[in-house]
Amino acid sequence: MPTAKSKKFSPVNFRIPSIASREQKQIESKPVTERPLCTSYEESLIRRISPEEAGILLAQRNMVENRRRQDASYREICALIAAEQFVPSCLFQIVFDWNGVLIDGQNRLEAISKSGKTVDIRVVVSADPRIAACLDTQVRRTVSQRAVIAGVFTFDEKELSDSVFAAARKYFFCPTSKHPTELEVTKFVRKNKATLIKALGVSALVPGANAPVAAAFTHLLLSKSPKAETLLADVQQEKPTSPSMRKLRAQLRPNKDKKTLSPQAKYKLALACLAEAEAE
Repeated sequence: MPTAKSKKFSPVNFRIPSIASREQKQIESKPVTERPLCTSYEESLIRRISPEEAGILLAQRNMVENRRRQDASYREICALIAAEQFVPSCLFQIVFDWNGVLIDGQNRLEAISKSGKTVDIRVVVSADPRIAACLDTQVRRTVSQRAVIAGVFTFDEKELSDSVFAAARKYFFCPTSKHPTELEVTKFVRKNKATLIKALGVSALVPGANAPVAAAFTHLLLSKSPKAETLLADVQQEKPTSPSMRKLRAQLRPNKDKKTLSPQAKYKLALACLAEAEAE
């Protein structure tokens, strides 16, 4: 962490935010755009940022070399703010180096600026600029791994959770071609976990079937169709009794001579065969 003169790390000059000087506490009461973004020591505090302040920080402090907005991350943060579930933590923080330049958090600031809501968020100031090269190089936890931490799945179900989340994402994506937010997927899985697991039996036992087909069977099971359970069991047989289920298995079966179907095509094929089977 830098000192005011040398801007080099010195443990002697490191000060814990909770015992900051009276002058520093006075600074904290000001709007974030009026606070100095470089101090004589690295500091991490939770601060309240309005949409207007977020816009100013993006316009005036964003590092030129920063990557373009990451849409998935941006949508996830927007959804959390809209649902009032955004929690200030080290996972969602804004980092300025000791020159006052934004080196991490542009997606968060953009989400705040577009949200229309004032948000409490952790802000780090006077960080070493060299950390910019190290950001986002660690492997992030997957959605399903975070679901285990949140208690949606037990640790023993961890292997299954990836498949369940894949089917849930396709349940939202295939009909609309729009990627759902992590919040939407997690909420859906929490509510329909047993149904998704049941539908995944198709992916496990039908050659060529995967998450989109499981999503289609999830749709059928949630529709409360009286034939849902029968068709689910039938398609998993090597020789289904229903002509439509035989057709589905035949068209999904991997074949070197035919093109691999896209996720949306598999989903639509499964839905069409299920509709035919219900009418038989």
